[in-house]
Amino acid sequence: AHLGGGFAAGAGETAKVVAALSMVAIKGWHARIDGEGISVIWLMSDGSVWAVEEAATYQIEAEFHAEGSGKAVALGAMHAGASAGEAVEAACKIDMSCRPPIQIRSIKP
Repeated sequence: AHLGGGFAAGAGETAKVVAALSMVAIKGWHARIDGEGISVIWLMSDGSVWAVEEAATYQIEAEFHAEGSGKAVALGAMHAGASAGEAVEAACKIDMSCRPPIQIRSIKP
């Protein structure tokens, strides 16, 4: 089942992230994945955003999104008005699992 393209960002072991995305692409959003220790956000071409995790795959309906070990810091920073780049910088300063270099990609509809 083709899920409409888009962009995905994952945290955790690369091989497991790729395998999880492949499984969802083949079996759809209700696929069970072997994703221990990974998390993925998938921005679909229709503008919807999905989380792919071991426990569940679900749609996220929020103003902004973050994933990875600095997720809580980044979401808090964005909630307080930081840009995505500033939120990642904050996560790098606070969460010892995050570190530069920061890569920013802009996706315009």
